[in-house]
Amino acid sequence: MNFAYLKNAPDFAKLYDYCSEAEEFALSRPNISVSSARKAMEFIVKMIYSAVAGDPQGKTVFDMLSDYNVKQYLGDDTLPAAIHFIRKRGNAAVHEGTLTADDAVQVLKMLHFLVGEVAVWWQVVPDYPAD
Repeated sequence: MNFAYLKNAPDFAKLYDYCSEAEEFALSRPNISVSSARKAMEFIVKMIYSAVAGDPQGKTVFDMLSDYNVKQYLGDDTLPAAIHFIRKRGNAAVHEGTLTADDAVQVLKMLHFLVGEVAVWWQVVPDYPAD
């Protein structure tokens, strides 16, 4: 996965940092990789929530995704499923610390899809690379 397409999007600089770290450590330090992927996912969820529902302060990812306006905005379950996958694996990375490189690569693929779809949706980029 490559997140270089975010490099020139100033509003996404922090997201790019999280994604790059997830990519960099996927094989060598999978728990760090998945933790960074979770931070990237949280960044996206907070941006979505802020845009359609208000201030995300004090809300969990689950709370934000349960909001009616967010559900309406996201439409089907495709993006929420990706978000929940990253959230659950991120919890395992932080609390159990036993994730493998294969786990990290799976999370990275899901993150690549999530970030790419949102970046296209918000017209940050016209398209994103398949990997």
